[in-house]
Amino acid sequence: DRAENFLNEAYQVLSKQGSSERSEYLLRLLDRINVLLSPEQINSMGPKIAELIEADGIVMTSEMEIAKLIETRLKINISIDEDI
Repeated sequence: DRAENFLNEAYQVLSKQGSSERSEYLLRLLDRINVLLSPEQINSMGPKIAELIEADGIVMTSEMEIAKLIETRLKINISIDEDI
């Protein structure tokens, strides 16, 4: 729950920023997640992020780019069905 709330708040902030500001904010956010959450909590985020991306039935390129960055930075797997 804590991680999901954290990501929802981050999304609200990101939607109000320019591209370079978003990238910097996202990197800081992911670094903070690595500090605050346990490996188990971080690993449990992968399926939740995939569900969030797939929720509207459209997987956008920008969502895939962010998912790849999250995977790399948090060292988790996010399995997204791109053929929704």
